[in-house]
Order: sequence, then C-alpha cells, then structure tokens
Amino acid sequence: MTSISLISFPSFHGKKIEMIDVFSVRFATEEGIKVGSTISDAARTFGGLKEIMMSEIESREYAEFSDQHPTFLSTLCAGALLSLSHADDENTVIERFEEAGARITKNAEGHAVKLFSGGRPPHSLADLQSLGALSHLEEIALNAPVAGDEEWEFLHDLEHLKKLTIWHCKAIHSLKPFSGLPIESLTVGGSMGLRDLNKDTPENHLNAVLTLTDLPSLKSINLYHTPLLPHDEHFAHLISEFPRQED
Repeated sequence: MTSISLISFPSFHGKKIEMIDVFSVRFATEEGIKVGSTISDAARTFGGLKEIMMSEIESREYAEFSDQHPTFLSTLCAGALLSLSHADDENTVIERFEEAGARITKNAEGHAVKLFSGGRPPHSLADLQSLGALSHLEEIALNAPVAGDEEWEFLHDLEHLKKLTIWHCKAIHSLKPFSGLPIESLTVGGSMGLRDLNKDTPENHLNAVLTLTDLPSLKSINLYHTPLLPHDEHFAHLISEFPRQED
C-alpha cells in the first residue's frame, strides 16, 4: 500500500480529505511514482530520503523525503515501495508462493523456472507483481489472479517466459495485458471478466481478440471457456498477427 497525505485539496461537501490510500498501479503522481516504485525512485524524485518512520499503532513504515510534492505531502508508506527494492528477492518470492500452495520447479542452480498456482488461497496483487523477481521463469500458470488490465507489467520483467496460462481471471477487460511478451504459448480460459466488465461496451467484449498483439514468438494460442465470439475478422487477426502459430 502507498499512502499519500494531501496538504491541499478541494473540500468535499465541506470536509477536507486528509489521506488517500492507493493500492493500484493505475494511479501515479505526475512524476510517475506509484505502487511498486522503489524508495530509490521516490528519493530521486522527491530530493532524497530524510528518514523512515514506524507508526505506533499499526507498525507501518513511512518514508519522508526532502522536497515536498506541490500537491502531495511527500510521505509515502514504505512497505510496498521497499518490497520490490530489496525485500522481495527470488528466494523470498519462491518461499511465499510455496507456502501458499504453489508448485514451483527449479533448475540446477535453484532458480524458479516453472510456477503453477491454483489460486487457493488467493494471492494478493502485491504477491502477483512480486513474480517479476523470478527472472528465470519460463512457464507460469495462474488460477483466478486478481490483477486488472494495468497490473500485469511484471510479466515484462520475465525475459525467458515461454508459456503463460491464465484461468478464471475476473479482473481483465481485454487481452492487451498479455501483449508484447516473449511467450511461445498462451492459454486464457474461463476469464469471465472479458464479458462481465464490458457489459456497458459489448463491442469491447466482442473484439477482445483484437487487443492481443505483438507476440512475435507465439506458436500456440488457446482461448477456451472464455466469452469470446469468433468472427472471420478475429481469425484473420490471429493468422496475420501471429504467423508462427503451429496450432
């Protein structure tokens, strides 16, 4: 979590907003500081780290920086910011996912190369995004992930990823989050968010296939039990966009 205390903000029904807690990477300051940014990123933006403080009641860590943002008080909850800078190394992420029941295959050097998660218990968004620390992953299979359209950037940290399988994702509007990856195989099954989150814009549901692009190594694509309606335009897109497909 990143917490930003507002020092100046228009009143809302006569009440002043004192704090906004931000959980999604969709929201950022003008400088691009957001959930997942590191302490170093924030320090470069806000003029250097002054101190890290611990709240007495909830034991939360807050970082204070030298230069205040013109709108926001430059005090951010350090927990999420620190997590990707040093706390979430590869071994930490492996241990956390294994404790949650995920099956992980390691290579001879001890690096995680395959990960299968049944999603029970469900992983938090922060846990999912920490998978970016497993830089040797070649295969990922996730059931019921909670990440929304703008919350899959961690996949782009996985340069060796070849196979991606997503089941029962209710949080995505489109297939765009899975574009621009080095994968050779993509499976998306039972992801009803494509239908349910597009009820007001059915054309987006209808044309979800067209949002999948830039997969130069893709050889296999499997979209099943997912509310997608095949049309000639969609097949033409898949054939022209991914000419290396074998099935």
